[in-house]
Amino acid sequence: EQLVSTLESFRPTKVLVEIPYGRDSMSNSLYRRYVAGSHTLDRTEMQQLGFRIAKGAGLPRIYGIDYDLDVNLASVMVWALTHGQPELAGAAQSLTSRLLTEADSMMKHATVAEIIAALNSPRADSAQGIYLAALRVGADTSYPGATVAARWYERNLKITSNILRVIDAPSDRVLVLIGAAHGPILRE
Repeated sequence: EQLVSTLESFRPTKVLVEIPYGRDSMSNSLYRRYVAGSHTLDRTEMQQLGFRIAKGAGLPRIYGIDYDLDVNLASVMVWALTHGQPELAGAAQSLTSRLLTEADSMMKHATVAEIIAALNSPRADSAQGIYLAALRVGADTSYPGATVAARWYERNLKITSNILRVIDAPSDRVLVLIGAAHGPILRE
């Protein structure tokens, strides 16, 4: 509730969430039921934050802006392990383990607002480096790392396109609620 109050102070005219673009009718049906008092919020950020903020702002709907695209980073690590590049897979695994340990600790000891602030910090943005590190995985004419990194950028560029499609006027105040891993590219 404190985080919702803080985000409401932005006075958004549109709330955008990580559900597929153009396929938000079911979510908006739930949102309308929530506004009418006949739906109890689930634990997702879309409902806990998105629905509450949109309702507080008196908005008629929320907007989905995601673009589903398989970005299988694990396949790059498997490729590295099976093609003589175990040090690259090990480095990625080490970074992933460290990030998960930090996230687990925060989930146990921090407030929701502190977690959101940490996930939107420059330090958290450094996790984006795992996609750039993947660029080293490959050999000869095989580019599994570059392919996955390109797909990650493609997904985020299409999400950005969807965000721009929702903006109708320069006066729109758009609040985007999306996984923190998307942050570095979307901010760029």
